[in-house]
Amino acid sequence: MMFHMRQHQVVVAISTKRRMAVTTPIRIDAYVANLHVSNTDSLTQKCYDIDPDFQRHLVTTSEWHNNLISHLIFHGQLNPLIYHTVKRGKLRYFENLDGKQRSSALHCFMNDKFRFQNTKAFAHPHDDFVNQLMVECSGKYYSEWPEEYRSHFDTLTIDVCVYPFEMSETMKADFFADLQNSVSASCGEVINTLRYKKVVKLLKDAMAKYNLKKIWKTPSIRQTDLLTFANLAYIYFKNPETTRDPVNEDIIDWVATEGNNIDDAKFTEFTACVYKTLDFLHSLDIPYKSAKNTIIGAFLMFTPHRSVPETTIDKIKTKYETTKTLVWPEIQGKPDQGWRRYTYLTTVYV
Repeated sequence: MMFHMRQHQVVVAISTKRRMAVTTPIRIDAYVANLHVSNTDSLTQKCYDIDPDFQRHLVTTSEWHNNLISHLIFHGQLNPLIYHTVKRGKLRYFENLDGKQRSSALHCFMNDKFRFQNTKAFAHPHDDFVNQLMVECSGKYYSEWPEEYRSHFDTLTIDVCVYPFEMSETMKADFFADLQNSVSASCGEVINTLRYKKVVKLLKDAMAKYNLKKIWKTPSIRQTDLLTFANLAYIYFKNPETTRDPVNEDIIDWVATEGNNIDDAKFTEFTACVYKTLDFLHSLDIPYKSAKNTIIGAFLMFTPHRSVPETTIDKIKTKYETTKTLVWPEIQGKPDQGWRRYTYLTTVYV
């Protein structure tokens, strides 16, 4: 009897020390009313901050928003929104870790930023009320919905998962790395959470000084520019003789462990090489559709790799007269060759 009593007491003692995330269903209207959506506004007590500086910018479209709203109405659920608790003096609020895009869509919808469009191609087999709502409210702003439908939407719940403590930078990086493994975050986003590292600050400054749009032609998403620069920096500083593409884990580990040990003079040389190489890629004047899947795909791994046309290879040969030194046809069908050639361009030929 004494043994069981002590065993029970030990279990209780251990459980009280655990600080695990708690998931709570919250009504949509209450959640949206408590959102902090812009870092230009003041934080309030126990608000849900969806705009911390480490989060990516909004990259979703109206179609994506409507798919989300349609899913919420049709299926009555969304994946959990994840926060950790931040305390600043007497102020206590919740900072978003996952779910910014979903939260923003809800906020925009309930503030009449877009008209709802039913994106479901079939009727709900078990809920006539939902079917009526989807039909009657399609094409209308939220404020134009009949009261009974607004009330139904307001009282739907979403799961909000909150850690009762503030994560350290290392723990956040690990959290995003785990999300990346489930395809919820990109390598660039993980690197962005390590913004306190010197190399990340230097990379962001370098990116800000160069007009990347003239190379990619379209806005990047999910911190792809940061990943591109971090990838190049990893090769330049860590492993200039590499014969393969560095994997994401290599880059993240390098930023996390060596990111504060960057020599300013050498970084200046690095950015000069990168700028010249990017200028060179821009000077090739490849039509956009071709460039998207050739130069960027082969050299930057910015899009899924495609074979590089002979015309592009010829232009590079002519520009640098490197026919004997570089076996350019090796680029075709081999993404790692693209990175190797890009490295040679930045470190040797530019």
